[in-house]
Amino acid sequence: MDHHIIVTISREYGSGGHGIGKRLAEKLGVPFYDRESIEKYAHEHREQPVNTDWLAENNLRSREQSVFAGLGGTFSPGIDLNTELFLRQANALWDLCKQGPCVVVGRSADFILQNRPHTYRFFISSQMPRRLRHISTNPKDYDAATKKEARDILRMDKKRASYYNYYTGQIWGKASNYDLCIDSGKLGPKTVDFLYDFIQQCEAAYEEES
Repeated sequence: MDHHIIVTISREYGSGGHGIGKRLAEKLGVPFYDRESIEKYAHEHREQPVNTDWLAENNLRSREQSVFAGLGGTFSPGIDLNTELFLRQANALWDLCKQGPCVVVGRSADFILQNRPHTYRFFISSQMPRRLRHISTNPKDYDAATKKEARDILRMDKKRASYYNYYTGQIWGKASNYDLCIDSGKLGPKTVDFLYDFIQQCEAAYEEES
């Protein structure tokens, strides 16, 4: 592809979104970034001043904007650790995405990169029975494990929603925040092909309009 394409994957816990993102990156022939790789990059570049351009471009919550106003990318002593980590990781993500096309899973990437051209924001969901089977650690005694694992799923979804809602001011999983929401249980492994074709069609439409 000619354009600098970025794909962001948000997902319900147990929907297989991480694996879908990784396989999509392989199909596109681009790097794949997740929480671990973004945190690693942020740590390695922790002395680098924060690029505040994306703060203004994405209209980040007023509390964070006021902290950074006029600070030249340095942190205020009053900023809490969780907010600092979020901003460091967001800055790392912004830098990584400037380097070339990629697929990003999680880290509120759909929000941070929402104004960037040729960015495709996907939300992956699935029905609870499929999610339970996906995360099951004891398939031989599936029924006994189901109740505990269902609680784990709901707890993780709540954690992801809380993190996303707080830092973006948007609602996690709300369709209007994404370019496409899809139930991975409907297509299974073919979900990757569907998303790939969606990107191809969108890029073709863009070329026709140019």
